Amino acid sequence: MPSVAISKRESDCLYFLIQGKSAKEIGRLLNLSYNTIEFYIKRLKAKFQCHKTSELVSMMISQNIIKPHI
Repeated sequence: MPSVAISKRESDCLYFLIQGKSAKEIGRLLNLSYNTIEFYIKRLKAKFQCHKTSELVSMMISQNIIKPHI
Protein backbone atom coordinates (compact mmCIF):
# COMPACT_ATOMS: atom_id res chain seq x y z
CA MET A 1 0.00 0.00 0.00
CA PRO A 2 1.40 3.42 -0.91
CA SER A 3 2.06 5.92 1.86
CA VAL A 4 -0.98 8.05 2.64
CA ALA A 5 -0.79 11.22 4.72
CA ILE A 6 -3.56 11.70 7.25
CA SER A 7 -4.21 14.60 9.58
CA LYS A 8 -4.16 14.42 13.38
CA ARG A 9 -7.97 14.59 13.48
CA GLU A 10 -8.30 11.87 10.85
CA SER A 11 -5.93 9.75 12.93
CA ASP A 12 -8.01 10.42 16.05
CA CYS A 13 -11.19 9.40 14.21
CA LEU A 14 -9.56 6.26 12.87
CA TYR A 15 -8.38 5.29 16.36
CA PHE A 16 -11.91 5.53 17.75
CA LEU A 17 -13.49 3.85 14.71
CA ILE A 18 -11.26 0.84 15.26
CA GLN A 19 -12.46 0.75 18.86
CA GLY A 20 -16.01 0.45 17.53
CA LYS A 21 -17.16 3.99 18.27
CA SER A 22 -19.82 5.63 16.12
CA ALA A 23 -19.40 9.06 14.52
CA LYS A 24 -21.73 10.49 17.15
CA GLU A 25 -19.64 9.00 19.98
CA ILE A 26 -16.40 10.18 18.39
CA GLY A 27 -17.84 13.68 18.11
CA ARG A 28 -18.63 13.70 21.81
CA LEU A 29 -15.16 12.39 22.70
CA LEU A 30 -13.37 14.96 20.53
CA ASN A 31 -15.85 17.77 21.23
CA LEU A 32 -16.63 18.10 17.51
CA SER A 33 -19.91 17.98 15.62
CA TYR A 34 -21.28 14.82 14.05
CA ASN A 35 -20.96 16.44 10.60
CA THR A 36 -17.29 17.24 11.18
CA ILE A 37 -16.56 13.64 12.17
CA GLU A 38 -18.47 12.36 9.13
CA PHE A 39 -16.35 14.68 6.97
CA TYR A 40 -13.12 13.23 8.40
CA ILE A 41 -14.38 9.69 7.91
CA LYS A 42 -15.38 10.50 4.33
CA ARG A 43 -11.87 11.86 3.64
CA LEU A 44 -10.29 8.75 5.16
CA LYS A 45 -12.41 6.47 2.99
CA ALA A 46 -11.43 8.45 -0.10
CA LYS A 47 -7.73 8.40 0.77
CA PHE A 48 -7.75 4.62 1.30
CA GLN A 49 -10.21 3.97 -1.55
CA CYS A 50 -12.87 2.39 0.67
CA HIS A 51 -16.61 2.63 0.15
CA LYS A 52 -17.71 1.64 3.63
CA THR A 53 -16.43 2.53 7.08
CA SER A 54 -16.28 -1.17 7.96
CA GLU A 55 -14.04 -1.72 4.93
CA LEU A 56 -11.73 1.07 6.12
CA VAL A 57 -11.51 -0.38 9.63
CA SER A 58 -10.91 -3.88 8.31
CA MET A 59 -8.13 -2.64 6.01
CA MET A 60 -6.40 -0.75 8.81
CA ILE A 61 -6.44 -3.82 11.07
CA SER A 62 -5.55 -6.43 8.45
CA GLN A 63 -2.57 -4.44 7.18
CA ASN A 64 -1.39 -3.71 10.74
CA ILE A 65 -1.68 0.02 10.18
CA ILE A 66 -3.52 0.41 13.47
CA LYS A 67 -4.06 -2.32 16.04
CA PRO A 68 -7.35 -2.55 17.92
CA HIS A 69 -7.18 -2.14 21.69
CA ILE A 70 -9.43 -4.94 22.92
